[in-house]
Amino acid sequence: MKKVKSFILREWFPISIGMVLTVKVVQVAYNQRGVFALGGECLVLPVVVLGAYILECLLHTIAWIISEEKEARKHKGSDT
Repeated sequence: MKKVKSFILREWFPISIGMVLTVKVVQVAYNQRGVFALGGECLVLPVVVLGAYILECLLHTIAWIISEEKEARKHKGSDT
């Protein structure tokens, strides 16, 4: 249970956005179908959370690459 609480506290923003988007998508699907039925719109929340995780990993990787490049330039400049 601690892991779930930790996850929710860490990812509260993407979860909130995903929940709001899920409600909107369900409303649109209902208007199109005319009946309440759940389909692919249930995937909105996990896709938003997964997308946020991938974006965070990507940003950390870019920051690491930039710091490595700066470090390499600093060492290259001191070798000459």
